Amino acid sequence: MTVGTTTPNGRFALRATGTPADIQMMSVVANLPFLRRFVVVDANFDVMLAGDAPDRLAPFTEPIEIEVLDEIRRLVGEQDFERAPVATGLVDVRYALRVTRQIGAGSVAYGVAIERMRLAGPLRVAAMRFALTPVESEALRLVIGGYERGAMASRLGVSLAISREIIQTLRTKLACQTRTDFITLIERCRVDKAPTFRHSVQRLHA
Repeated sequence: MTVGTTTPNGRFALRATGTPADIQMMSVVANLPFLRRFVVVDANFDVMLAGDAPDRLAPFTEPIEIEVLDEIRRLVGEQDFERAPVATGLVDVRYALRVTRQIGAGSVAYGVAIERMRLAGPLRVAAMRFALTPVESEALRLVIGGYERGAMASRLGVSLAISREIIQTLRTKLACQTRTDFITLIERCRVDKAPTFRHSVQRLHA
């Protein structure tokens, strides 16, 4: 597997094929149903390569959102890649990110898988349909984004035990067990319309 090529100015070349980081990222990408783009950034967070998959990259030409780059910087600054090789992040309700550290020719770069989520509408529908609290709605966003329980607890500002309770409540309310189940449900919410208050009143008086 070839994950990248040397940039035109020769600043960086990804390490030989089949490295643990490469294999880890390919495994992650294989399970991302909404993969939009894969990019490689250098240690200064300048984008060097981009494409629709890790093995189809070309020199970077298109702009990337500032919010995405800011989230990549935050993830790299917080993540211990020796302990956990894949960092997960979200950019509001639009994108989910997966970041791995790639060792190259005398330098370090980061491979970033970017999922296009478009969660705002479906999350509102799910919150109405299943009577989710604001904390449960945020937890649902994080579950769909792929956050591990520890990172989720940190984002929610609760203990790990409370985070587990919130996830279990979501599983019970939504009848979902895995991230794939939650994504499938959100996709249904994307095409379905939640009942409005007016329609509910009309049905009560019908």
